[in-house]
Amino acid sequence: MTVSITYSITQTPAASNNFTAVFEVLDATNIQREIFVHDSGTLEFTGVATVYDMRTWPAARDSDFMSYRASTLVRSYDTLDEALTFVAYTRGRIETLRIEWQLYNDAFVASLIVTTPES
Repeated sequence: MTVSITYSITQTPAASNNFTAVFEVLDATNIQREIFVHDSGTLEFTGVATVYDMRTWPAARDSDFMSYRASTLVRSYDTLDEALTFVAYTRGRIETLRIEWQLYNDAFVASLIVTTPES
């Protein structure tokens, strides 16, 4: 089961000194599309999910939970350098999640032969 994530990045200079980056997961295989963690109270983006986040937080806002996951995120920065750094870092975090989720899935083997006691 190969894990893949297809996403778009839209970078827009919305106004003077305002650089906006929008990430949207378009498709995902063997992982849910909702990979961006947000705070349930403030609705602010808090980070790209980890395996723990994928297993813990719901894929829709629920006030009973501290966080939730979404398939999009929007961040704005005052400088182009800050926006570009955010985009590069987020791309790296998405790839880290894909690799870690692949390892998580691969840990469940189709068959296993066990001898007890082990020698």
